[in-house]
Amino acid sequence: MSLLRRLVSPALTAALALALAPVQADAKPPKAGKAAKAARSGKTGKGARAAQRPGTARVAATPGESPEMSAWMKAATPNEHHGLLARMAGSFSVESRFFAGPDAEAQVSQGTAEQTMILGGRVLRQDFTGNMSGQAFQGLGLVGYDNVRQAYYSYWVDGMSTMPLMHDGQCRTPTCEVIEFKGQYRDPLTGKPKKTRTTSEVAADGHLVFTMYDQDARGREFKSLELIYTRK
Repeated sequence: MSLLRRLVSPALTAALALALAPVQADAKPPKAGKAAKAARSGKTGKGARAAQRPGTARVAATPGESPEMSAWMKAATPNEHHGLLARMAGSFSVESRFFAGPDAEAQVSQGTAEQTMILGGRVLRQDFTGNMSGQAFQGLGLVGYDNVRQAYYSYWVDGMSTMPLMHDGQCRTPTCEVIEFKGQYRDPLTGKPKKTRTTSEVAADGHLVFTMYDQDARGREFKSLELIYTRK
């Protein structure tokens, strides 16, 4: 029982202490770390691997605070990464361009998106409404930043599939206007895992561009979807 109390108590205390902690929406965007710089330069040396390794940051306890509590507080507190996500909040008109294959012409449709920060500024929620191939389309997305793993994450579900899409992401520009996400899903045709990649870009005028890349039958990557978000 004492072990259970030791594990649960810090989490509950941290949650109560941070229930009203707001995210700093005006925080400066984080600079790209060693992993992002290495990815752009093509280097994968020891420094890059160390930068990519999650959970390596040490947490120093403040006076009168246990190391366990300090770690929970750091894990739960919104930071500059969450401030970047807050810049993506708003009401948008969306132009969707879908590509069925590498050489296919774009199928263009229109939609709208409402993006709001939830859970005390920790997660960006997207409610998307539009159409796909002439059919009504609804989607729900969640994007956040995991302080412990030091990575962004995204989770997407929609009304045209029972399959969720889950990705992990990292900054790909010095001031993190572009976040690259990578993940995989099971191809309904083969049942085998298939890699997928997306990028989310915040333009200087506040508009957003989302791009998804898929793989063809030969494993070659191609742009399968482009969403252009124009702020209302």
